[in-house]
Amino acid sequence: MNLDLTRFSELIRCLSVFKDLCNDVDIRAGFIRQKTNDGAVVFEIDLTPVIGDLNIPISNIKEKLELFKTFLGQNVVIDNDSENYTFSDTYSSIKFKNPDLDFIDNKFITRADLESVISTNNEDMMLSASLISTITDRIRIITQGFHVNNVQVAFSGSEAAITSITQSKDQFANFISGIQSEQEINCGVNLTATPFIIDHDSDILFEMFKNGEDRSLSRLSTTISDINITMYTRAQLLFEEAEDETAPTDTEEGES
Repeated sequence: MNLDLTRFSELIRCLSVFKDLCNDVDIRAGFIRQKTNDGAVVFEIDLTPVIGDLNIPISNIKEKLELFKTFLGQNVVIDNDSENYTFSDTYSSIKFKNPDLDFIDNKFITRADLESVISTNNEDMMLSASLISTITDRIRIITQGFHVNNVQVAFSGSEAAITSITQSKDQFANFISGIQSEQEINCGVNLTATPFIIDHDSDILFEMFKNGEDRSLSRLSTTISDINITMYTRAQLLFEEAEDETAPTDTEEGES
């Protein structure tokens, strides 16, 4: 697969999303579909506009990224002969032996397997909101400044707000309020901040669905250039904490 310098840069941006979230990235037929290390988020990224249906199984993504970046600013050829994959440009090449997929930490999830555990029904939708970069930039900066990994979604009747609070409860941020909810409901939800703060170009479409009596399923969609990115995460509905500014708790490990 031949990538011009722009397309290669877009590929690096997508892979960089996983630098601190996953140990490995297994690209199958141009798709990334896997859980983060903590199991809190399932990512689905369609890289076919960039690499077609290429397979690239990448172990130790954080280390490999630094090697891939040495080709930035150049047109790059990526090849996989089933035993090795190679990155090369006019000057240099670097070859990697394909890892044993049985030993990759972040396993590829087939579309059928994803659909068997992730079901979104419009009748169960709790909210749908388009978050502009101004809001998502603030979520990224403020959650980092608060040293927390979560945001809270507070439902009050027909409206919802996205907020954050420090563990000591001495600092509180209201990122956006007055979001029209799809259901009349009073509850709170602690969500991992990861899907809100990744690198992206377009607005993030944030949709939340009721998933049983006391659970929620969130789907967040955005793009890098023309590359579609979808993220899923589950969390508990906290009815008794609907109007309390309680300290956040981490999203349950393995929720997705």
